[in-house]
Amino acid sequence: VVCIMERSKAHATFYGRSGRRKRPRNDELYRHLTGRDPDGDLHDALLDARVTATSYFEGRRRRWWS
Repeated sequence: VVCIMERSKAHATFYGRSGRRKRPRNDELYRHLTGRDPDGDLHDALLDARVTATSYFEGRRRRWWS
């Protein structure tokens, strides 16, 4: 099992309101990796799975994780 949100912290910097580094939300990671916003409501399970898969494969393409 790979937590792409946790592993992405090593490759991209995301900050919370407190100014501390944080794991990105699914939409933040997707936006960082693709340069665009996800289409639709991320509370939809199918869309959420697609956004996660896109982020995973884009991160793999960049060799962020094995």
